[in-house]
Amino acid sequence: MWLDARTVNLIGGLDTPGVDAVRGALRRLAAVAPHHRLFRRRVEGSRWEYVPGPELAGHCDRMVTAVDADGSDPDEVVAALHRSAPDVPLRFSVGREVFALNLEHWLYDGWTSRRVAAAVLRAAAVGGTPSELLVARTRAPMARALARSWIQDSGTLVRTFRESRPAPPADSGSGPASGPGSGRAADAGTDHPAHGGPPGVEPGEASGPDPDDVAWSPALRVVSARGPADLLPWLRAWRDAHAPTASVATVLYAVTGPALAAVGLPPAAPGLTTLVDNRRYLGSDAFVMGNFAVPVYLAPDDARDPEAIGRALKASVSSALPLATMAFYAVHAARHGEDNPPTTRPARPRAHPILNHLGRLSVFDDLPWLDGGRQARFHALATQGRPEDVTVYFSEVQGRLDVNIGFHGNVFDPAAIRAVAQMLCTDPLALLP
Repeated sequence: MWLDARTVNLIGGLDTPGVDAVRGALRRLAAVAPHHRLFRRRVEGSRWEYVPGPELAGHCDRMVTAVDADGSDPDEVVAALHRSAPDVPLRFSVGREVFALNLEHWLYDGWTSRRVAAAVLRAAAVGGTPSELLVARTRAPMARALARSWIQDSGTLVRTFRESRPAPPADSGSGPASGPGSGRAADAGTDHPAHGGPPGVEPGEASGPDPDDVAWSPALRVVSARGPADLLPWLRAWRDAHAPTASVATVLYAVTGPALAAVGLPPAAPGLTTLVDNRRYLGSDAFVMGNFAVPVYLAPDDARDPEAIGRALKASVSSALPLATMAFYAVHAARHGEDNPPTTRPARPRAHPILNHLGRLSVFDDLPWLDGGRQARFHALATQGRPEDVTVYFSEVQGRLDVNIGFHGNVFDPAAIRAVAQMLCTDPLALLP
């Protein structure tokens, strides 16, 4: 939950409007909703405020800049945007064929940021107002979710406290994950810090440095790959025939560990970490704009078995453990404040994959695509919590699979990570036992 953590989302293959058109859409929104969450800024550390009315027009203009990019090297564009330090919490960047958001995590999570991007882009394209962002937000979402899960269903409360909470074995000394990259992405497109440390070690507690640790500073990178048009239908057909209780998400999760192992980076833990969107506990009439997801560590019987992964995920979700975990994080942050980012890494790093399946991004369906959307792409990069985190985003845009992998280039070989992305987009089923 680092206040300085950022995420960049980039949509490629667009007939993008101009900078002035995007600024106009934001100004029109500000005129009807000056106290919208978009128009907040951070002051004095963790305190926030709405931008005062006289400053709103100028703030809207600062929220949008041009970027010298044409989509030919989106990985570098995304990494460069993440390295930048905008003077506003949310920045829109407009280039030839690309549209990006660069946002602070305290403002939004991934689920909401994609809806913001789509709404602003659509409004800018037609000279309108992004009115779909005027939906009333659900108040006290955590209290409401806990009430729905525990008070209305006492069986869930029993399962919450009876269900075991698996944790990965102690790693090689990097300490517990306490920052956003340990899951700054999403099972449903949301972002939240993860606890990936050894059993019994809570966020903020140190497990002690390894004497072989070396000094380290972040060097965040991203690689991406896009699957052919027939990849997702092929995966669904295989799933139907061989793993009918699985989802395409758990099939992709099952092949990621073997893909990392194939390039000499076997995962450090036998299980896997994924994100659970806690909006599922609120009901269909809820609308939460802030971070409302949490990472969970799953310990399936076999992390290469899509159905076993599905069973482990279902058990975690049905027990409301993700919701209880989020409540714990909130209390911990309130009591202990922000954890310091790591300054060392293990001399012999091992990959800690965090898997985030965003699903079909239908919110992008009616964007102003070029060439019928055949070049549509989605890219994401988030601040990583640990040096060894490898955050994998799976998403479906215009019927094709996009894979994005965020990592630190001074920890893992970029060529090896790129090979993983390519394997996941070419013949992923060959990786299963």
